[in-house]
Amino acid sequence: IKWKGVGSAAENTLSSYSWMILVIFYLQCIGFLPVLQCPRFMKQHNESHDKDNRWHCVNNLNTHFLTCAKVQQVGIWKMPERFAETNMSVLLAGFFTFYARIFPRHS
Repeated sequence: IKWKGVGSAAENTLSSYSWMILVIFYLQCIGFLPVLQCPRFMKQHNESHDKDNRWHCVNNLNTHFLTCAKVQQVGIWKMPERFAETNMSVLLAGFFTFYARIFPRHS
């Protein structure tokens, strides 16, 4: 993609990391993926933020999150049925619609 001038922070475009963060956030917003730092979700998995644990806090920011293994092990979260047959093109169109029309750009 870089040869097309896309996906390069050095060329003032979004890096591949930025694109992945946007995709993950969109999928969390529509319920396709769980939010692994949601306090209620963490409580359901018997996890809590420990301010004395250096892995849970960086520069006074809560960095603790559930691991995929923990989520799968407990089995509380399941992908909603409405996504079972969702076509990738529908998710892609939804991604662009979300960032073009729904996401608050001026926050």
